[in-house]
Amino acid sequence: MGLTGVTTSDLETREEDSILRVYNRIRNYIEHEDKLINDRIGRTLLVHGFLLASGVLLVQSRVEAAAKCMGRDQGCWTQATGTNAHLLAPEQLSIVLLLVDILLPLIAMIGVVTTRAALRGVVAAEESVTSVRQHWERFAAQHRSAVDRLHLPGVTGGGSTAVEEKGHGSSVHLLRHLFLLWVFIFLLNVGLAVVWHWPALEGWSFLADGLQALRSYLPR
Repeated sequence: MGLTGVTTSDLETREEDSILRVYNRIRNYIEHEDKLINDRIGRTLLVHGFLLASGVLLVQSRVEAAAKCMGRDQGCWTQATGTNAHLLAPEQLSIVLLLVDILLPLIAMIGVVTTRAALRGVVAAEESVTSVRQHWERFAAQHRSAVDRLHLPGVTGGGSTAVEEKGHGSSVHLLRHLFLLWVFIFLLNVGLAVVWHWPALEGWSFLADGLQALRSYLPR
């Protein structure tokens, strides 16, 4: 019994209650950030599913239109005149193909933007989780004996720092790979659109000089 009438057991109980309150607040905050990470990744994958489905449908419609033209007896392609001969579609089909070639890079750009936004959000959430975990580690070090008596697990990653870092890193790697994939799809679609519509682009005076200069720098 101390001079104030408070026993050592009472002090230990109060300390343990205080530690449990801090521990629960930290766990709740980390659970909130983990939920945000899962929601952002889930929404991103859902949007990407719609984007990929839309892109596949556009490519399929383009292939079907070209196949129907080429399947006719006379065909519906004309030969371009000039030094560089290209197969040109009739005007109506050319407009449809041009629209498809505009929409495909646009879809890819939406994928790039949405992935970049999700990546930044996930990185910010993981930095917050790491900061809170480090705060708990400093707090636990100051009350090591009481924490040991409570046998509290780690605040994240199922009680393992290695599991936490590996799990969070996989989310960032996934979004980074998706970001690079969409950038590749965008550049591929733009390149194919330029190649496909090159004869028409050469007729545009405001683009002809720039495209010709760019082509002169490319290896032959």
